[in-house]
Amino acid sequence: MKLRMEADLHVDDVVVDLADGTTAFMQAKLSPTPAAFTSTVDQWCRAVESGECRKGDELLFVVTRTDDLLARTAQALATYQSGASLTAPAVKRLDALRKLAAAHGLDHAGTERLLAAAKVIALDARDNGPDEALGAACLNAAVVPAGHGRTAFRAMKAAV
Repeated sequence: MKLRMEADLHVDDVVVDLADGTTAFMQAKLSPTPAAFTSTVDQWCRAVESGECRKGDELLFVVTRTDDLLARTAQALATYQSGASLTAPAVKRLDALRKLAAAHGLDHAGTERLLAAAKVIALDARDNGPDEALGAACLNAAVVPAGHGRTAFRAMKAAV
């Protein structure tokens, strides 16, 4: 595993190269504004178009909390990726993403690759937030020496 922060790639906040050869590209924002999401989708499109995002990779929009629209988008993507039948509101959310992708010049195959890779995740990892312990545990003994996960996680957050 290789962890890069502020990488020189289209989706650049955090990039994790995994042992199986896939990559997780993360764009992190404190506030889930429509402009932040649109900017992230633009980065996703450029990553797909350039070939940085390959089959099996993940494109993540990580926020501390979601609004209702972003939560519906997250659910629509998860349902689509599971192969389950989509509800009418889910189809509407995916169609909105398809329109954004088309506006950025992605063809049908590129758009489908984006939809297969995209995820919206709410992760409240602020200091003492409910998910900070998860971030620390993921680093502890796996990436940094045992007992240093929380310190490393806070240092990583400060760097982003």
